[in-house]
Amino acid sequence: MELKGVLDTSLGNFLCIRGFAKLGDLHDVSDFDESFQRNLIKTHKQELVDFLNDNKFLFFPEVILGAELVDSLDENDTVKTFYEKFGLGENFKLKFKNFTIQCRTSKTRKKEDTRVFDFSRSVTISIPDSVFKGKNLKPFSRIDGNHRLSAATAEPHFKDINTPFCIVLFRNISEKSEYSRVIFHNINSKSIPVDLEHSTRLILENNKAYPDEDLKKRASFGHHYYFARKLYKNMDFDLLGSIHNAFKSVAGKGEELASTFLKLFKFLLDEKILTDSENSVRRFKHALTEINALYSKSSNLKSSKNDGLLAAFLYFQLRQDNEVVVPSFYQWVLSNHITEIDYLNPKDLTKVFDKIIHSKKRKVFVSMPFGKDKTDNHYQIIYRVINEINIDYKLKVTIKAERVDWFNDGTSYNINDKILAMIENCGLLIGNLTYARPNVYHEIGFMMGRDRLLGQLGNNFLLILDESVTEDADKTVGFNLRGIKQIRFKESEELSKELKENIVKFYGLQQVN
Repeated sequence: MELKGVLDTSLGNFLCIRGFAKLGDLHDVSDFDESFQRNLIKTHKQELVDFLNDNKFLFFPEVILGAELVDSLDENDTVKTFYEKFGLGENFKLKFKNFTIQCRTSKTRKKEDTRVFDFSRSVTISIPDSVFKGKNLKPFSRIDGNHRLSAATAEPHFKDINTPFCIVLFRNISEKSEYSRVIFHNINSKSIPVDLEHSTRLILENNKAYPDEDLKKRASFGHHYYFARKLYKNMDFDLLGSIHNAFKSVAGKGEELASTFLKLFKFLLDEKILTDSENSVRRFKHALTEINALYSKSSNLKSSKNDGLLAAFLYFQLRQDNEVVVPSFYQWVLSNHITEIDYLNPKDLTKVFDKIIHSKKRKVFVSMPFGKDKTDNHYQIIYRVINEINIDYKLKVTIKAERVDWFNDGTSYNINDKILAMIENCGLLIGNLTYARPNVYHEIGFMMGRDRLLGQLGNNFLLILDESVTEDADKTVGFNLRGIKQIRFKESEELSKELKENIVKFYGLQQVN
């Protein structure tokens, strides 16, 4: 294999060979250096595949590779000859371990001083086929551009794409190990990227150069660009004042409307909360209005510039279970001072809270009469059965039984408020109708009202009654609850068996082999 280019020093320092080659060839002659580079990101690789398939805007900067001339700690006579002939502007052909470099130099006198020559050095790097056989290391390592090169094998025609490259030549393996990391760092840290707001506006405001159909279909853009264009100049923040700060720069450099809308839409589309449908814009605007009303209740939310937090609120608002999850998320954000954080990744934030919600659904609130030996024994049976289920079904998120008189968070609280809060946060309520206590009926009624408010068709409660306590259970149970299924029992084992069957069915548990 041959690579052709021009040999010279970069910024008067490192010797480099710059040229063009097929993407597939650059992939085949180089290896990923796991000692300092990040692993491939699958989503980024797919974005590159889509980008390479779109010929209209296909461009990226050169791939940076590195090669040591000697794979030892010292340089040899060949390396010394290489640098001498380079400095003198002479032609040469020198063989190194994994490749041969042939240089042809053209000389021209400088206009300002005819005694001095300018050199133009054309080089060919020849790599023998034997290098690619067996377990031989590739002749070059990848300093920058690993993701771009990884896409070369995604589709057959990618390997022939003409690609700019730069090969940095190091005297020996020690120099390569030390300097390749510095070069990687400088490439990724010294440049100052163009402000996202500025670059986004350049695209969204130029309908002629970038028509709507291009924004929708081109791999360089996507529907999030199209939706952002439709909204960012058409939102009235006089009506959405409570969320306005989330569209302002954390650094205090003014509004970031275009880029914030772009990020919000991209996140919601990636998470499949929104689709490519035109109706998505209407749904998004409605959700913004709802979240604005929620933000208006908290001065901390109103002052927050965290667009990641706003994205998470929109994510939950646009979900079908929004009536349950949004109020819980709101309380969680405020109680945990999430508004104090300048930026949060919305994907991570929603993932964490979904786990919290899942954990809450595994809480079982036991509504029961207190101070009775019988009902205390019932609770012990419930507690034992739930622990057996956790073990039998190997639950990572375990089911947990709770009763208000055993709850202790280290604070003084209004017991009625705590009961209602515990019921709101539980997935299942077990109501013990034995002794027909008013507090139990009140708590069951509260759960029934919550279910109806949330439009839940099934009941999230299970009623139990110890028939050994009363001769006429039907008269003991209040009229409104007589027609609702109950577990009636006289012996503890009856309760244990039926409880286990009902809880397993309620949570839809499957045995793990």
